[in-house]
Amino acid sequence: MKNVKSKLTGMLLAATVLSTSIVPTYAATVKYTFTKSGTLYGITTECKGFSGGVTAWAKVENNGKITYRANRNVGYSKATATRNCSSGKVIRTGGC
Repeated sequence: MKNVKSKLTGMLLAATVLSTSIVPTYAATVKYTFTKSGTLYGITTECKGFSGGVTAWAKVENNGKITYRANRNVGYSKATATRNCSSGKVIRTGGC
C-alpha cells in the first residue's frame, strides 16, 4: 500500500509540474500615469504584453465635458487624454 501511495504522489507531482510548465510565460500589464499641471489634468494608459490586438483608452471628465483618446495596436498600446479643468469634479479613467 505504501508503494502505491508513493507512486500516486509521484504521478501527482509530475502532473503539477507539467501543468505549470504549459502556462504562457508572458504577462499582460496595464500602467496608469496621472498628471496635473496647474489646471491641466491628464491620464496616460499603457497596455503591454498582450498576445493579440489591444486597445488602450484614456478619458478625462469635468463639468459634463469629456476628452477621450484611444489607440489600438498588437501587443502594446498607449493613450493619453488631457483636459483643462478650472472648477468642479475631475474624473480620470482608462483601461485596455
